[in-house]
Amino acid sequence: VEEQKKETYCIVLASQVKLSNAESYVEQLKKHGIKDAEVYIHHNTVRVVCGSYKTESEAYRHLNKMNNDEEFAEAWVYKKVSA
Repeated sequence: VEEQKKETYCIVLASQVKLSNAESYVEQLKKHGIKDAEVYIHHNTVRVVCGSYKTESEAYRHLNKMNNDEEFAEAWVYKKVSA
């Protein structure tokens, strides 16, 4: 029986940052109403992400709304894969 890999998509707000910077950025984002912001570490790369979307198109819809905010102009969609 082959295991289904679970794919979800999130929005990356910062990538390849120091853990301490990522943690303080998450706190800042939560104060500004982005309640699902979190630190995500994968293959030793520290990222600040938000959201969890079942499809890539759903993630891009949310990203497009966020791109109107100058602070998130560099944000991008990332696919998380977990076994």
